[in-house]
Amino acid sequence: MTLRYRRDLRRADNNAEINIEYPFDNRRRYIIGMNANYSDLSNDIRYNLHLSARDLLFVDRGMIGRVGGTGYIRAETGGLKGFVYLDADADGHYDKGEPGIEDIKVVVDGYQKYTSGATGHFFVGRNIHQDEVVVELDETELPAIYTPTQGRQSARWDEYIFTRVNLGVAVLGSISGEVSVWRDGARQRPLPGVVVKAKQMGNDDIVSQSISDNNGVYYLGGLKPGEYELILETDSVPPAIRLAKELPKVTLPVSLEPIDIENIDIPLFATQ
Repeated sequence: MTLRYRRDLRRADNNAEINIEYPFDNRRRYIIGMNANYSDLSNDIRYNLHLSARDLLFVDRGMIGRVGGTGYIRAETGGLKGFVYLDADADGHYDKGEPGIEDIKVVVDGYQKYTSGATGHFFVGRNIHQDEVVVELDETELPAIYTPTQGRQSARWDEYIFTRVNLGVAVLGSISGEVSVWRDGARQRPLPGVVVKAKQMGNDDIVSQSISDNNGVYYLGGLKPGEYELILETDSVPPAIRLAKELPKVTLPVSLEPIDIENIDIPLFATQ
């Protein structure tokens, strides 16, 4: 690739550290682990860097990203600046402070594969023969703990523009416990067939439900971080059974690992 710079060049062995001043953006620094040929042209310096883009790293506002793919990238042709992030509240939008995730596979136009760097960033050089591109998470290689919340984006790109593309994933959790019948302060037996529902606080929508099995066990999965209220479907509870106490409220915290909250038991009293 051929770039034009007006800043400093510092060489150490075969590595070149270059400060780049773009006409369209703030100054960025690219660290290139390859030989650089250069010559002095009046007050400007032109560097001709011919390399595979696969191992090219870029630093943008202190964040290191990875350039994927192979071939030649020219700064003036533009591209995509991608970011894979943990969608902490699982709302499908990037919120300030949500961290990037490393080593997540991304697919461009269905066949070009890229990988997010240490801060969740990746870089795609623009194909000058197309105006739009589709970028999506590679769900075939997405770790099982993650669920896409913003998994596919269409983006336009043009000369001298690096379009921002965010791809989000969330870590979902679960709540489980036992529905059982109690009498005189002692557990008597499990109660199968009871419908247990989870409602997120501040929202009337039921987000998950389960039917207790023969052991009285229920499991509410696929839950986003947040506070939940448990509800019993009254028609599923036998007539001679009533709640022993108010159903608990459960909080699922934001986490990089799945949170499975267990032993949220639901005791019921036999009235006869």
